[in-house]
Amino acid sequence: MYSGVELVSTRPHRPRACRTALTALVLAAWVWPAAAQAPPAVELLGAADRYLAEFIGRFSNVVAEERYAQWTVNELERRELVSDFLIVQIPATNDWVSFRDVLEVDGEPVGDGGQRLLTLLLEESSASTIERARAIAAEGARFNLAGIGSLNDPLLALAFAQAAFSPRFTWAVEGEAPAVGPDVWEVRFAETARPTLVRGAGNGDAPAAGAVWIEALTGRILQTSLRVGDSEVLVRFAADPAFGIAVPVDMRETHFAGNTIVRAAATYGRFRSFNVQTSESFDAPPESRDSE
Repeated sequence: MYSGVELVSTRPHRPRACRTALTALVLAAWVWPAAAQAPPAVELLGAADRYLAEFIGRFSNVVAEERYAQWTVNELERRELVSDFLIVQIPATNDWVSFRDVLEVDGEPVGDGGQRLLTLLLEESSASTIERARAIAAEGARFNLAGIGSLNDPLLALAFAQAAFSPRFTWAVEGEAPAVGPDVWEVRFAETARPTLVRGAGNGDAPAAGAVWIEALTGRILQTSLRVGDSEVLVRFAADPAFGIAVPVDMRETHFAGNTIVRAAATYGRFRSFNVQTSESFDAPPESRDSE
């Protein structure tokens, strides 16, 4: 008959195995730390809204050089554009209006070298100032290879994250995005309100969907994606020490225009400030935009 002591002494390897298993579990916990808990979408959007108020204040009245290439998928057609891209803040609000003034098309200058828009916005305000500025911006759209609409605005998806517009969408945290940056979270959105902010063919509804990548601590938006119908637009942002915000770096697009697939790529640089005084009454952006 075995005593309890004798029973334990005949199987000395079990405590060692338990210690080994425990050590393995500790190592595993150290090598594979628990995933960070996702912040609620409402918290991320609140941080983004506060950041966007600062973004507008700092980036408004800034003009950037946009180098913009468009091509069909079979490369039979290609277009190279150089433009001034800028936004103007609506007085006493957190809203803005963006403009693009095309300076060059395939290396050839257009108009008066691109001073029209800046000169217009710097002059004393008049009742037709904003409409003339919009006319200049709309004129540049005729240089597009196809009817890709006005979705090619690198700041459009940012506006959706503002508190004034975010209730029009459903929002869901997809997960952390370390490839974009530390403590950055992908938040997906889908427009549910009608009429939609972007207008489609025949002025019909064209619901928008996509994602914004938000840095939880600062609310900075470092990437956006936007899909409306058959058009997709991806924009990346990067911190700019001079302005203290994340400015647009590049934009990538795909558009199905009839039987033509148009791809496009834009880069942004040469950011410089200008001052504009205006008492105009602007429509709150993002204004209704044509997707086609």
